[in-house]
Amino acid sequence: MPSREEILTRHYPTADAIVELLRPHAEVVIHDIVTGRIAYIANAFSKRVIGDPSLLDDDPELAQVGLILGPYEKEHVDGRSLRSITTVIKDFDDRSIGYLCVNLDLTPFDGVRKAVETLLQFNQAAVQPASLFAKDWREKINGVTAHFLREQSCTLSALTKSDRIELVAIIEQAGLFEARGAAEYVARQLEVSRAALYRYLAEARST
Repeated sequence: MPSREEILTRHYPTADAIVELLRPHAEVVIHDIVTGRIAYIANAFSKRVIGDPSLLDDDPELAQVGLILGPYEKEHVDGRSLRSITTVIKDFDDRSIGYLCVNLDLTPFDGVRKAVETLLQFNQAAVQPASLFAKDWREKINGVTAHFLREQSCTLSALTKSDRIELVAIIEQAGLFEARGAAEYVARQLEVSRAALYRYLAEARST
């Protein structure tokens, strides 16, 4: 009988195939429920890496909904709209062992989508499953950052030092730096070193 790791590994080519079909607009993540870690990631535009915490809950109620969750709307840290779908990976004993999540960047299609939805009155996507992402501080940081960028009418790469300090202060006020790995995640998104991130944090605290 194949091990959990072997079963998850069999899905890696599927992740690569989805990315190749939709490149560069799709990211595919395979989560290991048992370890609570990312087992594999293809086209990681979220800048997560293999071994990062999944921050997903293995909620038995979700399995009752079905093997496919979504599609649902998410926000990337830079404000881009994503449409995501999650499928449950099971072993040969019908036990849930992982999730395969596809995140599709809608930015290139947003104008067309809005026009078509207005014309044909398509249904809106389902709400992101709250129980699945309840512990995902990354999603919360993404939401705070996306809101900040909209208010500033700015992009992530165009933020000035003072903008970054202000954003870091907002993230801290939300208590999101209390999560282990949050500082490293924010530094990765801002494309700065952790030392620089801690300097921003120190300056934010001193104001």
